[in-house]
Order: sequence, then C-alpha cells, then structure tokens
Amino acid sequence: MAQIFYLYTSLLPTALLSFFGSLLISILFSKARIHTKRFGEDLRSPQSSHVRSAQRLGGIGVVFGLALALLILSWSKEERQTYEYYLISLVPIFFTSIVGDLGSELRPWLRLFAIAMSGALAIYFFDIRLVSIDLKLIDMALAVVSISVVATIFAATGVTNSFNIIDGLNGLAGGFSLLCSFALAIVCVKIELYGGAAALIVLASAIFGFLLVNYPSGRLFLGDTGAYVLGHTLVWIAIGINFRAPEISSFAILLVFFWPVAETVFSIYRRLRRAKKVSHPDHLHFHQLVMRSIEIQYLGRSRRNLSNPLATLVVLAFAAAPIGAGVLFLKNDFSAKIAVIIFSILFVSGYNGLLIFNKRHRRRSSTLKIS
Repeated sequence: MAQIFYLYTSLLPTALLSFFGSLLISILFSKARIHTKRFGEDLRSPQSSHVRSAQRLGGIGVVFGLALALLILSWSKEERQTYEYYLISLVPIFFTSIVGDLGSELRPWLRLFAIAMSGALAIYFFDIRLVSIDLKLIDMALAVVSISVVATIFAATGVTNSFNIIDGLNGLAGGFSLLCSFALAIVCVKIELYGGAAALIVLASAIFGFLLVNYPSGRLFLGDTGAYVLGHTLVWIAIGINFRAPEISSFAILLVFFWPVAETVFSIYRRLRRAKKVSHPDHLHFHQLVMRSIEIQYLGRSRRNLSNPLATLVVLAFAAAPIGAGVLFLKNDFSAKIAVIIFSILFVSGYNGLLIFNKRHRRRSSTLKIS
C-alpha cells in the first residue's frame, strides 16, 4: 500500500474527509426523529433480527462521505471525471432505493431494473464488461459484444442485489463490504491499478464511518440504498479488474464475493424448493441461523442485543476465508476453481448443520411445553 500513499499524497486527507463525512451524516440520521412508513418495519418483518427500531438511511451517509471526498479532493482532472461518472451511474439505484427506504413499497422487479440501469451507465461511461470468466465455452460467447454486455449487466445486477440479502445483522453488510474493499485494493495494487486501490481505501473509510454508528447497537441501518450502492461500487470495480487484467483468475474474484453470492443462490434454491416466490422474505438465511444458534446455546432470545452483533462476528469470520483464498489464488485459476467448490460444499454443509440444530431445539422445546 506504500505506493498508493506515495503516488497520491492527498489520499490520507481524502480518506479522512470521507470517514468524517459519513460518520457525521450517520450520527445525524441516527438521532433524527424521521418517522417514515418503514420506521420499525425491521421489527415486524419475517426476517427481523433486531430489538430496536432505527432509520434505514445509513446509505446516505456512505454516499455523502464518498461524494464529498472524491469531488473535493480528486487527484487529477481525469480521475475527477471518473468519479463524476461513477456518481452519475449511482443515480438510478440511489433515488429508487431512497424511495423504498423512506416508506414506499417498491416491486422487486423495479429495484432490479434500477440496478440494471446503473450497470448500463457503468458500461457506457467506463467501457468495461466481462470478457472472460475462465470457462472456455462461456468465454467464446462473451467474445460477442452484445452477449457480453447483457451477461455483464445480468451478473452485476445479481451480485449487487446479493449485498441486500446479507444486510440482516448489525454490521454484517457493512463489515463484509469493508473486507471486500481491502481485498480488491490488494488486487489493484498487485496489477498496478493504483487509482482503483486509492478509491477503494476512500470507500472503506466511508464504510467505517457508518459502521461506528451501526455496530454493535444498530442505531442506524444501511437500508436498500447503502446495500445497493456498496454492491454496485464493488462489483463494477471487480469487473474493471477482469476487463483490464485478464491474467487475474475470474474465480479468484468470485471468491472475494463468495458469501453474498452463495447466500443469494442458496436462498433462491430454498424458496423454489418450498414453492415460494423467489422474492418472498423468510428467516432462514445463514446469518439468522447462526444468531439463533448462539441464542439457543448461550444467551437466549431475550439477549438479542448481544446475539445479533456476536453472530455478525461469526459470519464475517466465515466470509473472510474465501476472500483470503481469492487474494491468495489471484493468478492460479485451477486452485481458485477448487477453492470455489470446497467453499460451496462447506457453505451448504454448514447451513444444513445449523438448520438441523435449530430444528432439534424447536422440537425439544415443543415437547417440553406439551409435558
């Protein structure tokens, strides 16, 4: 990382401005008495994991910190234009998500359409797309520009949405995004893409400012806006890496995003298997099973203010393993593919183990009540 600070002497003040901008707005929203339609919804929803109501406007703090830092302290005219294009690409996601976070219920297809529109803007402004995923037959199809563009938007939309799927515990989506930012920054340094690494450090600073308010007490939630903005930003930086550095294994990049992608794919499978709509919410995500297991084994449900942040630490420890493997196997495609298979098996096995543990406890509790 020393090269980044040497090349960008203003990186430290930029990162600090991003951090304090995000922290200030996050504190203000956590204290504000804005009674939106969705205020308190997290306590009533099927996937609720919280004990207190909070605003879902944390994403505004992250975006504010980023915009403030990147536009005021840009390092060159070219980079300033890059950041302006990036912020423009956020417009469909940002305004659609804000409407949802403030209380208007939006159909899932509308949110996905907004994410896809932001993705299309990213392709238009930055001229990047998936050109290879290290699978021969698919790579042949990606050689056709129109197929590549559609496939890129589809994949990026799915990954961006997956960040909202894991936003279920205090600090989980933000903490994962922080790990992901540092991992991608290391990748950028290794391929000498120092501008990307510097931008990721500024992003990490904005995330950290929000996390100080969000974790462990959950005084402010990331909301759809924050989850989608972080997912969009990180996935398009990853696509840029794929486009500009074909020597980097696509499966290594997949390992960096493994946790939200695995959670999303398994959630879709689980709901289809139960004959539910794919968009139907439930309380069977991996992080929710971890939290309930902690409550069953140690704390009890009455101490969810502790089980929630503790579950975040446990899940982030699991999520960090594939991220570390991705950084380790950057240029070793075979090892990266084997790692994806191994972590997929571990994810499914761990999930089923947690599910069995929770079901046994539920049956045991029902038997005791009957007795």
